[in-house]
Amino acid sequence: MADMLGYAIYLLVATLYVYALYDCVCTPDTRIRVLPKAGWLLPLVGAIAWQNLGKRPAPTASPQPEPTASATR
Repeated sequence: MADMLGYAIYLLVATLYVYALYDCVCTPDTRIRVLPKAGWLLPLVGAIAWQNLGKRPAPTASPQPEPTASATR
């Protein structure tokens, strides 16, 4: 039973690293913060750090609010 738990944890960590690697490679350079892309690909930085610090939020495509009548006077 303990062996299966160890394998499950290893599989979870490996999945997280593969996802972070894919996400880092596919993210445009303009959205990457703190380190260059090559720096985030180093194993020492880690997948959790990439998810929390590595990229800027995606720009939102919300329309600009129209000015109200009282604001234009």
